[in-house]
Amino acid sequence: MLVTGRTNWWHGPGTAAFRAYSIGENDESNNRASQPVPILVPDEHRSSVEGVLRIDRDGDRTPGADEVLPGGLVSLYGPTLSPPATITDANGRFRFTDVPAAVHGLGTNGRIGGWQTPETKIAVRADTRVDLVAVPGYEERFAAELALTSGEYAPGDRAEAVATLTNLTGSEMTGVRAYCPQGSGSQATEVDLGALATGGTGVTIPAGASLAFPITATVPAGAPRYGAVVLSCQFGPGARQDERVVITFATASVPGPPGSWSGTYFHDANFNTFVDADELVTGLAVSLVSERTGVVVASGATDLAGQVAFADVPAGLYRVELGGPWDTMTSPEHHYVGTCGWGCNGGSTIKVHPLG
Repeated sequence: MLVTGRTNWWHGPGTAAFRAYSIGENDESNNRASQPVPILVPDEHRSSVEGVLRIDRDGDRTPGADEVLPGGLVSLYGPTLSPPATITDANGRFRFTDVPAAVHGLGTNGRIGGWQTPETKIAVRADTRVDLVAVPGYEERFAAELALTSGEYAPGDRAEAVATLTNLTGSEMTGVRAYCPQGSGSQATEVDLGALATGGTGVTIPAGASLAFPITATVPAGAPRYGAVVLSCQFGPGARQDERVVITFATASVPGPPGSWSGTYFHDANFNTFVDADELVTGLAVSLVSERTGVVVASGATDLAGQVAFADVPAGLYRVELGGPWDTMTSPEHHYVGTCGWGCNGGSTIKVHPLG
């Protein structure tokens, strides 16, 4: 019998323990066994990871030798690694050293100038070379807009929305479906996708055409604590396949008590993921913009501790906009203000990077 497994944590030599039994068995004294398992201890086996960040303009997964992406932020996700990210050079090359033996994730942590790279899992046991291939974001081929038909709801209301899907290519697109996660808090529930149902056959959108589809959902009971209801969906032929979907959302107000918001901003210049004393960004202009109306409801600048704070802010979902030559790593940043406890009112440390 062949047994396979995976460990995410380690402490000393590895041992696999086994137990077998049969129904009605009375004597289990000989039912247990153990076997030493050879493990490469990450801290004792270190190597390098290097490669080239390439681009695939035509989407055939076979980029040419000159199709490289310089200036891209490549991250390596794994245990006890510092720094976890590096910038590709003029030839698209990246390199990590002193990488512990383990299974790591390698990727670009989002889109770079319209290009996206699926995260790649690599098992590092010795010096490793692997190239990343970035493909055009699906937004270049397919567009989706989602809008609720009312600007304000109450808990329990049945909200109506319209999804407008556009085929930007020169050939028809078949099997287009939607997936809308449903959860607690502000997330709409009991979503009826109609013809776009995840488990259905989907719809066909002719080349260059835009079609509108109705979606209905229920406003959750807890929405007033967030000041909003949110319907978030992803659309595409894959419905739930990351590379073939466009993600969008719509929001409306659900009146609730006001709250406060704060944030601390820093530039992780040495990529060590920690906030060093000289990395706090002071004097940074920060504005809270209502996601529903587009109106700026609060604005200010970070202090000497890199922090900005706003009080008595109407409950709702806000987009955080920055001034000057800075942007967030996951722009745009969205935050709730209200009385929803954890997940509301900011209080987080936010990483920014210089534009250009």
